[in-house]
Amino acid sequence: MLMTTRAIFETMRKAGFPPAVAITMTAIALRESGGNPAAFNGDTATGDRSYGLLQIDMLALGAGYLKTFGITDEKELFDAATNAHAGYMLWNHNNKNLETAWYIEKPVYRERFESHLPAAMWAALESPLGV
Repeated sequence: MLMTTRAIFETMRKAGFPPAVAITMTAIALRESGGNPAAFNGDTATGDRSYGLLQIDMLALGAGYLKTFGITDEKELFDAATNAHAGYMLWNHNNKNLETAWYIEKPVYRERFESHLPAAMWAALESPLGV
């Protein structure tokens, strides 16, 4: 079931992202999964085994990240809150990590990411957890 943009924003805020970064992460989630916490890209031929809202790529990250994320099974990343927490750990209070993990500056990805920013901003304005 798809999450609303506001629900995604609130999930990102509850994971610990400050409001401005939660807006960015909401736009990333919309670009990556269309708001579907059950989204999965298992195309290992292209280097993907990506889970959930933020499409956390466990093939690229490796099993060592399970402990970092506080989980024991990759499938736990289908839970929206767990996925947002994993995204928070990858962000690690450094906006440069957004490019590393989600390529928000690469032209092929940036346009789609930016197309979701207005909806993410509106969600932040409508939410009691917003700016």
